[in-house]
Amino acid sequence: MKFIGLCIAASLLVGCAVAQDWDDLRVRFGMNPLSNFVQMPRTVADATSQGFKQETNCDGAANKFLGRRFVHRNGDRSIMLLYDVNGIIAGIQTNVPKSTGFPTAAHKKFHDMWVEEPNAHVLTAYFVDPSIVCTTGRSAAQLNNQGTGTGLYLQKGRANSNSGVNSLRIPKNEADMPSTAWSKGKCFVFMGQHYWYNMRKNMNCDDFMPYFLLYNGGKLDGFGFAMTANYNGEYYEHPTVSVAGSFFPFVPDCMHQPTHPQTFTTAHVYMYKRPWTKLCVF
Repeated sequence: MKFIGLCIAASLLVGCAVAQDWDDLRVRFGMNPLSNFVQMPRTVADATSQGFKQETNCDGAANKFLGRRFVHRNGDRSIMLLYDVNGIIAGIQTNVPKSTGFPTAAHKKFHDMWVEEPNAHVLTAYFVDPSIVCTTGRSAAQLNNQGTGTGLYLQKGRANSNSGVNSLRIPKNEADMPSTAWSKGKCFVFMGQHYWYNMRKNMNCDDFMPYFLLYNGGKLDGFGFAMTANYNGEYYEHPTVSVAGSFFPFVPDCMHQPTHPQTFTTAHVYMYKRPWTKLCVF
């Protein structure tokens, strides 16, 4: 019986590490689970009660993105939440102030991921098909059944209507990744198996995609924003080039140049509970 009990305990630990349900929404990596992996509200009602305030309505043409944006009352904009017309979580954004000087024109031109706003540039990712965010949305029952979302979509360019926006859909199964331009990086505890877009040893750092993907047990269950610049935000992390080999497949030569920032600004986004159980055990 003692052996069975140990097996059950082990299976719970590893089982959590490979669970596939998008049953939560948490942000920020850190080795101390007590002060990191901050849970984000998945409904407007919870967002309001937790100190977030609505900043926009669902107006794709006016906002350049889809969803009702909520920002915390403390003014931090490192993570901004998007809800659909029914008040259900639909996406997430990060905000880079123009005062940082990033992204440069070269960064913006290559991937067309950045949307310019009066005082910042913004990256937007959706957890559902963007076309439903400001049209039909999802119900509370669908949130309960489907979880945080049904897929990951990275916005490209600006929205031009309440259902019109280009996006890059990310494979949910890691088995589909070899047919894409994503490069397999390293697996890191409390994160998962990293993928970086078209990473090459001799690449131009202006081509660095400001996103990375995280797979566990062969399934997509997280991602992150990654900027080759150093600035502050409540939900950001700041790894350095010296440790980048722990999650990159290799460190591109351009990142060793003295003109390249030696500190990144990143934000991990987890679509599941207990990210600290991800141990890279498959």
